Amino acid sequence: MNVQLTYNEIMNYVKSQFHVEPIVESVDSKTLRITYKMNMFVPAVSVDLHVDSVYNKTVVLDYRCSDIVNGLLK
Repeated sequence: MNVQLTYNEIMNYVKSQFHVEPIVESVDSKTLRITYKMNMFVPAVSVDLHVDSVYNKTVVLDYRCSDIVNGLLK
C-alpha cells in the first residue's frame, strides 16, 4: 500500500480537528519538523520526525523534541 499526504491535507485536518495551525517544514528528504507556538509567552514547541526505515508492514520513526517537550515528557 502506498499512502501519500500533502502538507496542505495534513494542515487542514489538524486545523479542523484541533483548531491549531502548526508549521510543517521539510528538514531533509526523510525528516519533517512540526513547530507550534501557543502564544508569545510560551516558547515554541517543535518535533522532528525522521523515517528510519520502511519494511514489510512496518514504518520505523525516530523523533527529536525541543527542550520544552523533553521537559514535559520527563
